[in-house]
Amino acid sequence: MNKSTKILLLTTALLTILLLSIGIYCMLVFQSRIKANGQVKAVGITIYESDGVTPLTSIDWGMLEPGETKSYSFIVYNSGNSNITLYMTTDSWIPTNAKDNIYLSWNYTGQTIETKGILALTFSLKVSTTISGIENFSFDIVVVGSG
Repeated sequence: MNKSTKILLLTTALLTILLLSIGIYCMLVFQSRIKANGQVKAVGITIYESDGVTPLTSIDWGMLEPGETKSYSFIVYNSGNSNITLYMTTDSWIPTNAKDNIYLSWNYTGQTIETKGILALTFSLKVSTTISGIENFSFDIVVVGSG
């Protein structure tokens, strides 16, 4: 085998390894990204985007990586006639097993919201580092004002 054939074979082998590496990297990165969105339902209160003007009816969390946490700020307005406290839950998970690896929390600490009062809050959505088999998910966030 002459020198130019050896160089050609070596170059071909290196390009093959490089292309396989890029392919594996892309497969790992893009298959681990998760698309998320959901509806926001308010009971006994009004919820607005952080601008305080636009009603918040849904959140598009965008693409999430395993182990990633995303935050979403919003404003709660007590539109009722009495002081209230808040309660938050999630519902209608699709797929249903997504709730085992995706966690929603917020920074609400139980304070009372007076009549016609407002409170700025933030949801935090965390994806487990061990999540697998879920490429898209959605769920509803239900925030209830009671008092």
